[in-house]
Amino acid sequence: MLEKIIREGDKVELRKITAAGNDDNSGKYYVSKLCELLDDNRVGVLMPIERAQVVPLEIDDKYKIYFYTDNGLYQCKAVVRERFKKDKLYVAIFRFISAFEKIQRRQFFRISCLIGIRYRSIDRFPEKEGDKPDSGPWQNATAIDISGGGMRFNCPEYKGNDSKYEIEFDIPIDNSMVHYKVYARIVYISDMANRSGMYEYRLEFMGLEPKKRESIVRFVFDEERRRRKKDIT
Repeated sequence: MLEKIIREGDKVELRKITAAGNDDNSGKYYVSKLCELLDDNRVGVLMPIERAQVVPLEIDDKYKIYFYTDNGLYQCKAVVRERFKKDKLYVAIFRFISAFEKIQRRQFFRISCLIGIRYRSIDRFPEKEGDKPDSGPWQNATAIDISGGGMRFNCPEYKGNDSKYEIEFDIPIDNSMVHYKVYARIVYISDMANRSGMYEYRLEFMGLEPKKRESIVRFVFDEERRRRKKDIT
């Protein structure tokens, strides 16, 4: 049954579950690939690679796994039961410990990056084309990750959750820089542990046109593929 939903080669995202049961999306995550379907309760996943080094997933550690498939986005919780080396590849065997469920595509795979952005606060989201909300001055910042659903960046001003922003940035698509103007709201904000007076914002894109969203998703996957190829070579 499982092979009708996921298949070998599908991209996966791993989020470690803490002892307190926390698997918050703002935490550490790894990107990898599904390499083997063992049965309806077990799968083999390639050990993630960071900075050209294999990340050794520990036996009995628990993760939430997101599966990016042709049929949509799925998730479940799983525990590492085995790990071994096979044909020069490091593999972790996961056993599912929760239901396997489809989730909304708004939870997108994202990638760490450094993208210069301009942003300004707005009092509301525009209701139609040409509508211009009251806004503050433009400010510069650097995004530290991006997905089709949102981005994170650091800045020195503090705003509460649900604060609204207009954001502009450029990313390369098909070897050309493409300009984006998007609207977003803060869904999470925290102090930066190593930089006093700086805050880390996590934002969700609001009202993003499907074509824009898909092109951002394409950029993210192309960039992740490029990095993985670089790590392997």
